[in-house]
Amino acid sequence: MLSRAPDLMVCFVLSGGRMRIIFTFFRQYLRISLLIAFCLLFSSLTMAEPPHFQTGKSAFDKGDFAAAFKVFHLLVQQQPGDPELDFLLGRSAFEIGDFEAAIFAFERVLIAQPEADRVRLELGRSYFEIGDLESARSSFNRVLANRPPLTVQQNIERYLQLISRAAQQHTLSGSLTLGISYDNNAHASPVDEQIQTVIGTVTLNGTGATPQQDLISQNRLQLNHLYRSHPKKVGWLSSLLLYNSLYATEENLNLNLFGLSSGPLWQQGKRQTELQLNFNLLTLDEERYLSIAGLSAKHSWQFSKILTAAISGQVARLNYAADGRDADQYRLEFKQSWRLPQGSFMAAIGLEENRAKLEEYAYLRKLLSLRYERPLPWRLTGSLAVRLQSSDYDEQILLFGCARKDRLRELSLGLSRPLWKKSNGNGQVQAQLLGTLSKTNSNIDLYEYDKQVLSFALSYLF
Repeated sequence: MLSRAPDLMVCFVLSGGRMRIIFTFFRQYLRISLLIAFCLLFSSLTMAEPPHFQTGKSAFDKGDFAAAFKVFHLLVQQQPGDPELDFLLGRSAFEIGDFEAAIFAFERVLIAQPEADRVRLELGRSYFEIGDLESARSSFNRVLANRPPLTVQQNIERYLQLISRAAQQHTLSGSLTLGISYDNNAHASPVDEQIQTVIGTVTLNGTGATPQQDLISQNRLQLNHLYRSHPKKVGWLSSLLLYNSLYATEENLNLNLFGLSSGPLWQQGKRQTELQLNFNLLTLDEERYLSIAGLSAKHSWQFSKILTAAISGQVARLNYAADGRDADQYRLEFKQSWRLPQGSFMAAIGLEENRAKLEEYAYLRKLLSLRYERPLPWRLTGSLAVRLQSSDYDEQILLFGCARKDRLRELSLGLSRPLWKKSNGNGQVQAQLLGTLSKTNSNIDLYEYDKQVLSFALSYLF
């Protein structure tokens, strides 16, 4: 045992040396880590410095108003009382739709500079957007009293006209349209009169067996009445629709439609909500064909001067004259509209479920529609629209041994032009030429058809 003591002491000394080396290495590592951490902290503090005025101004000039608003909001907190910062903050807030923030910012500028007409003009526009029409009118009139440039006067006069209209408790608007159409397949007859069924090939005969062309006189009247207890906030909207189409040859297709809807409307800034009770009565060849009663809701909002969106839903009860087709119908649609430098673009998607009494009439329908409009020379406006629709029915039809599946594709090309317009802008006459190509493919021959329609219409809008 004693003979091993020197060996143990040597091992202990060696172990102690290793411990000193490890400790020294750890201490150096700790110093380096602390130095790196300090550098990272210093760099993060440097990066967290408040943004400069030029950063916000550059974002504002590029049209990135959301980024500009964030920058100017921070700068105003750090440099309160700066009129230029408050003005740019207000303009940025206005462009992103935060009108309350814009009002606060413009009012701070006017406290320091009461004679700043440009700021008062922007304040009036902000009041107008939130529905405070009297404050907007007062701001606009104060600017007018100082005789601004002609373009500014014209802009203010336009706002004052809108205020006068909005302040009215009762507002009537609508349209009257007279048109004529050529339809090369009035009955939506199948492409082939030879139809495949479970009992073999059947040859169709009689009315609608083959495509029949016809001329159609179409007339439409729509009246809208809006009552507002408080301008731009709460109202009651009612609409009346009368429509008829009279066929030159196929008189059994003569159609009349009566529609009525009524319900409350709420508007706050760039957002609007409608809730409507609806009733429609459709007659075919002077006999009741279908009546519809339901409830619809729509919410729309304007995100910016470029983008507007809306979502709508409807629940309805369909009551057919023919037994077995009565149904509950549910519809949901989402639509977006863009104002482009050269025209406008609209896209909509939707779902429609029809729960019929007989399941062979029950279906789930998917819809997609696209529309582009563009101004053309000679005050013309051109339009291009595409509509896609797929319908899948629930239960098979015994005669055909399968459930029906339809796919509709539709292309429309149109031209329109205003012919006359009132000097105050409250009414105009417009002409429209529209051509539509439709093609429906189906797994059942009876429901597969092609159709081309050419229409011309004159409309009075008021």
